[in-house]
Amino acid sequence: MSNRRYRFFQILTLLTLAGLIYQAWKGDEPTAQVEPEKREVSLEELISIPQAKYIIGFRGLLDSIEANRPANLPQDFVTGERAKFGEIINQLSGEKDQPLPEGIRRKRAVLLSFLKSDRAAAELLGSLTKEGSGRAGELLTRELQLPSETLSEEDERVLREDLGEYFFTLLRSHALTGEARYQYELKNIIQPATESAVKLLMLLGGVMIGFLLSFILFLFLSFRYLSGKIHTRFEEPEIDHRHLLEIFSLYLLAMSAFSGILLAVIHQAPDLIRPLGGNGVLILNGVFILSTLVVVLWPRFSGAPIGGILRSLGIGTETVSRVPGNIFTGIIGYIAAWTPAVPLLLFYSLFLQLLKLNPSQGAHPLVPMMFGEGGANSFVPVIILAVVIAPVVEEIMFRGALYGYLRGAIGRTPAIFFSALVFASVHPQGPLGLVPLTAIGILLACLREWRGSLVTPIITHACVNGGTLLLVSTIAG
Repeated sequence: MSNRRYRFFQILTLLTLAGLIYQAWKGDEPTAQVEPEKREVSLEELISIPQAKYIIGFRGLLDSIEANRPANLPQDFVTGERAKFGEIINQLSGEKDQPLPEGIRRKRAVLLSFLKSDRAAAELLGSLTKEGSGRAGELLTRELQLPSETLSEEDERVLREDLGEYFFTLLRSHALTGEARYQYELKNIIQPATESAVKLLMLLGGVMIGFLLSFILFLFLSFRYLSGKIHTRFEEPEIDHRHLLEIFSLYLLAMSAFSGILLAVIHQAPDLIRPLGGNGVLILNGVFILSTLVVVLWPRFSGAPIGGILRSLGIGTETVSRVPGNIFTGIIGYIAAWTPAVPLLLFYSLFLQLLKLNPSQGAHPLVPMMFGEGGANSFVPVIILAVVIAPVVEEIMFRGALYGYLRGAIGRTPAIFFSALVFASVHPQGPLGLVPLTAIGILLACLREWRGSLVTPIITHACVNGGTLLLVSTIAG
């Protein structure tokens, strides 16, 4: 490879990388909903839906425990839990003086009124109406004070759009009385919320058991590493490592071009995507990301054999008998990583809060989709994209092409760090996601170095994304 060609691809990589980082950190990412006429809803507003479900659900659990209390369960336990629940209500009631978005305040007012805290709801609404909360605030105040048996189509549309389906359901329960209201709330609100609370408790129990297992595995792997029993299986590329830079550069160029085209279609011609349904952008993303794999054949035009290209990327480096072991190691690596990851995330979150930054602003754009009213409809496409397509393609490009090139150019340790930093930088979480994503990138690069094959980091990457989606979908109810 000539030096002129090598320099060209170095410059192309830096320029394209800068453009992708700017786009990711600017927040101008294609989303999975092509509905530009809808107002943008913050993640905080979306989280208010599962928050309300769990508050109602835990109250339902307390009511059930109190009504069917076993003889060996002290009354003091129920009393103590009731007191804790009262503290939650007081905390919600005291948020009228906090700088919360008006949409969240109105939803909190509906929740408080449903929980029979009408005075607190009125105070929360009062703080809004003084600032001018528009037609939605006026209607909400009226419905909480004197519920209408029926709503006009226009009033119903305004309240549904402002509150969302779940909080609108809570609000309309006020229009019923007696046994009809009890049955409506029990079937449509309390029972589903109680089931969500039970699922959350089960998930938390599983996480606690998983963290104990993680601690044991982390100690075991650390002992093996310190005792010299873990050795690198990384094999030097069979092709010129500069060809790996070309592959990565063309991948970045393709991603940049596609993002630009897709954003232009979303903003200028959304009707082109509407026939694909609400998940149209997700489908197009998945198809295109898979299609970028064609760039791995680029070195073939310089005479490199296909087998050598694939092995240089970490594909097909192991025998068939080693594949199950690499898969198992990927799962073990994911579980063991919980031990350092959880304290890191907690400290990082506290650090952001000290800087008066909201950690939720570093969430992936897919997370609000899961919390939204139609999140269940997007679950399967999101799983396919995040747990299958993204791990395979990103590991080939970042731990295969980029890491393989950097390792040959600047050495193993710097390559681990810089490949992880680039991996984190181009993700749409922006600067707030830089630290946790870099940590994930370092883990994946270490697994690539240790096992030599891409199978292990692909499995770990899939577990990271899958575990996150499981947690988010459970919380979202």
